[in-house]
Amino acid sequence: MISYALKKQILSYFCRLIKKKTGCMVSISTIGFSIKGIYFKQLTLTKATLYLEIDSVRLGLSIRPQFLVLRIGNLNCYHQPANQTSTNTDHTKTEKTNTPLLQNVLARITNLFARKYPKICRYSTIKTAQLQFFDQDRTRPIVVVEQLIFEKQKIVFELNNFASLQSKYRVLIRFNRHKILYAVTNLLLNSSDSLQTAHLRGKIAIGIQQQLTIGTYAKSVILNSKKVSNQPLALKDLNVLFIIDQFDDRIELNPDSTVQFNQVLLEMKGRYQYEEDLCSMMLYLTSKVEHLIALIPNLQTNPLKDFSSEGEICVGFSLGFLWSDPLHYKFDLDYNTEELKIINPGIDLLYLENDFSFKSTINRENHRVLHISKSTGDTENQHLLSKIIQLSEDPNFYKHNGIDSYFIGVAIANNLAQKQFFKGASTLSMQLIKNLCLGEEKSITRKLEELILTLLMENYFKIRKERILEIYLQVIELGPEIYGINEAAKFYYNKTVDELNVLECLAISYIIPRPRFFLEALIAKSEQLNHNLSKHIENKLGMLVANRMITKDQLLAMGNKIEFYQIGELELNNLNTAHLARLFTLVH
Repeated sequence: MISYALKKQILSYFCRLIKKKTGCMVSISTIGFSIKGIYFKQLTLTKATLYLEIDSVRLGLSIRPQFLVLRIGNLNCYHQPANQTSTNTDHTKTEKTNTPLLQNVLARITNLFARKYPKICRYSTIKTAQLQFFDQDRTRPIVVVEQLIFEKQKIVFELNNFASLQSKYRVLIRFNRHKILYAVTNLLLNSSDSLQTAHLRGKIAIGIQQQLTIGTYAKSVILNSKKVSNQPLALKDLNVLFIIDQFDDRIELNPDSTVQFNQVLLEMKGRYQYEEDLCSMMLYLTSKVEHLIALIPNLQTNPLKDFSSEGEICVGFSLGFLWSDPLHYKFDLDYNTEELKIINPGIDLLYLENDFSFKSTINRENHRVLHISKSTGDTENQHLLSKIIQLSEDPNFYKHNGIDSYFIGVAIANNLAQKQFFKGASTLSMQLIKNLCLGEEKSITRKLEELILTLLMENYFKIRKERILEIYLQVIELGPEIYGINEAAKFYYNKTVDELNVLECLAISYIIPRPRFFLEALIAKSEQLNHNLSKHIENKLGMLVANRMITKDQLLAMGNKIEFYQIGELELNNLNTAHLARLFTLVH
């Protein structure tokens, strides 16, 4: 017989073991033990079967010859922030949801499963009919896993609703000692999905010195997203290779990492410093221009299909920023066309040097024909309004060759800070190409077409900067059916461009990014317009002062009222130019 003291010692050891492994508080009595914080709703033990309900979770354990069968039903695991943890042990409330303590137990069981996974795989088979993973609102499952089978060194399951995809996929994962092989097969294709593929395979390998290699291959991948293109974009022979090196103070993306598709090669490397919060990345694109053009499924300038060249173009991007504050950044863009020889540009842009007419692509319902004239000299570009627009929209216009790497860096940093597409980086040349050739579509492929045409205009056809600005000032949309600065001056002020004062010029420059909404807000006397326009004018006045484009007398006599023709007076209540007068003294 085992003495009472020995029994108590064994039970105490058992309690300490449970506490260590699960974190549960266990109390002992002469008739058994209880786990504090978990309400046992039902406990049934008959012969070799144990049935147990903990909160809403149903557990069934059967002991059979050579088998131990565990069934779990209605298991719902949710993340609960620490500051919302409840200490209420009232079992009526506990029944409604799993307790934080139970979640802790499940988390520790999961960790134990991960550590003991090789032995579990060797001696057991796990089958699950369905697993549902919910979002924070618990309203609908974000991922549904069905028919999961876990045996030996293999996992097989069907995946539904992953990343909002409606297609159904079968996933096969095989485990080796230092390598994981995976294959994804489409069982039910939904053509509305943003990402579509029939079959995908790859591997994840853990190498020496904490190196992680992730490789993926797909014969064909369809991108069906309006942000990418208005029409589905097909990526053929997609090869992705990421090599990640982990160190004590940083992680690095190995320079051998590549992405290749449609004969386009992307080479990349990156680094993230833990303590310094510094993230840096470099991307190198190498391709024939024809292959880049072939990527665009809805080419809007059809003659560009005939583009032909010898050699390749190499584009390099580098970006460094603080992860906690992306606006602290350094960006560089460089491209090499020394090995590129254009045989046929496909499109002829030399007509831009002369008078021409074209149908506006901005309002496709109207298709208004605009007549673009050529001045006898450069006087058209010497108006104060033209200088303000050029300074506001593209301050480096006369320094770059169509693409401004500085403002691309500004746009990327702002987009990272906003965690969405918030700001573009179009130069005046790119805006002109958009207005003449491409229309209003906002997508990656449209931007690619815009970049190619812009580089051809400035570097191959060598259209003069003065002529580019002159055309831009005649085609820019400045309101409903209002094109060019001459029409804008007549419509808003009933004046010629030469007669406009500084405030009137600055107000027109404010319209450019928002031509459809300005007039409506102006008529409604919007407070938001008053605030935003005042802020814009203050900002641009600072640029005018810094560039010596305005006198101190003009600044002091400017006032804060703008008279709009047939609309009335707008008083800018938020405009404050006193500090600009002091800035004028410092600058001059």
